[in-house]
Amino acid sequence: MREKKRVVFIVVLLEAILVAAAIFPLFGKDAVYELGPERMRVNFGTVMQDGWLAVDESAGQAGVMADFEQISLPAGGYRVKLRYQSDTDMKNLCTVTDEGGSFGLIQSDVGQVFAGLSETDFNIWLFRGTDDLGVHVSYGGVGAFKVLGLVIEETNALARMRLFTLLCLIALADAVWLWAYRGKRRGIPLENKDVCFGLFLIILLSSLPLFTDYLVPEGGDLGYHLMRIEGIKDGLLAGQFPVRIAPNWQFGFGYASSVFYGETLLYPAALLRLVGFPVQTSYQIYLFLVNVATALAAYGCFSRLFGQKQIGLLCSGLYTLSVYRIYRTYCFGALGETLAMLFLPLLVYGFYRVFAWDVSKEGYQRGGSL
Repeated sequence: MREKKRVVFIVVLLEAILVAAAIFPLFGKDAVYELGPERMRVNFGTVMQDGWLAVDESAGQAGVMADFEQISLPAGGYRVKLRYQSDTDMKNLCTVTDEGGSFGLIQSDVGQVFAGLSETDFNIWLFRGTDDLGVHVSYGGVGAFKVLGLVIEETNALARMRLFTLLCLIALADAVWLWAYRGKRRGIPLENKDVCFGLFLIILLSSLPLFTDYLVPEGGDLGYHLMRIEGIKDGLLAGQFPVRIAPNWQFGFGYASSVFYGETLLYPAALLRLVGFPVQTSYQIYLFLVNVATALAAYGCFSRLFGQKQIGLLCSGLYTLSVYRIYRTYCFGALGETLAMLFLPLLVYGFYRVFAWDVSKEGYQRGGSL
């Protein structure tokens, strides 16, 4: 017993050290990089007296008007701020790329330009240091547009991501260890082990499209659902709860999307955004959790409906990996349908309990436990 306590103490101490090491980078993230006009490579437009750039329709050109190249930054989270003047909405953009072409090095939002504002800012996540970061300012070919400044500010978003991920991994490792320890003491039936392994495979196979640095659908409903997640995040930051108006929609005037479409189930993805994850990563993690919930719900309902764990596992696989569900989830981005399919097994099992369950069984009147 004393030896076991010593092992537990050592494990807890190591976990505490890892958490403390992950908390330390949260502080002191205040570096500011101001990029002057001398760092700007002009592709077209008129250079003003202060060195910055202006363009209008008379140029007869559109595309990337200016590049800031070979920017050196260490790994971390950053906020890019572009100061400008524009008389058009959503025609001009500011984007960030890794000129070195390293796979998975960077994730970023896109800076949209609005006529009513003088500055746009967006976040980037650098997972490794780079000397080849590029910031690109694009002109849409309509109206007048001036570039007046560019600033990159360091944030602690990446450190928050790593701390959250570490806490989740520690919780998962502890849960697995406790499950194995309990199984060693009391024994775990082989059938239960087979079910756990089968559910793991089902979840893994249904989530394979999520283990990429991109999202599959190019159209469909994906963009709208990502905007809904961003709207909830922005609303929470603005002090709303529950969020009824996405404050940054419609050029900053806001839009009551959640009044017309229920968004309660999207809050976990928005909370991941608040932690610091990019919207794409938040969406991918959220879909993975939905796959986990769907597989478990289908198994729980069908195994009770048929009275056999093996049949429940088979039905869970057929349901979670069905072609229709995979297509609507990944190829069309129909998140509403995906969430609805999470609850369909519960609905089927509920009807079974109402119409086919033995009325003399204990707990029938109150429905019993699932």
